[in-house]
Amino acid sequence: MVPGPTEDPITLLRRILADSPLGSALARPPRTAVAVAAPRLHPAPAVAPTPQRPHGRLTVGAGAIRFDPPSGTGVAQALRTAILASAVVDADAAGIPAQPLCEHYTARLSAAFAEHLHRCAALYATAFPVLAWQDELDADRRA
Repeated sequence: MVPGPTEDPITLLRRILADSPLGSALARPPRTAVAVAAPRLHPAPAVAPTPQRPHGRLTVGAGAIRFDPPSGTGVAQALRTAILASAVVDADAAGIPAQPLCEHYTARLSAAFAEHLHRCAALYATAFPVLAWQDELDADRRA
């Protein structure tokens, strides 16, 4: 993870690692990098079945809600989406209408995502108090 957008994330990451005690602990510098890892919520993590789409859809894990690496909450959030999705499937199988279940699923993920962004904004402001992280802070505040 590197701060803010960059045209050459691999070079930036190598430079950051060279300036860090962690850099000397690595066997070799990274060979790949992903330029964008901002948190996001899928616009429709749950879609109820309709006559046109009889199976509906529940998106789980990173596909539903992706959290940024510095917070360390990604795996836990992915598991929470799976547990909640299982409850939605069970309730649907018990005859509860799918539309309110999908609305509840989306609302729960949205609430968790908002809380996460609030915590990340506080974390970034204290853990990364340099201008290089301003893009991440601004993205959290806008989201």
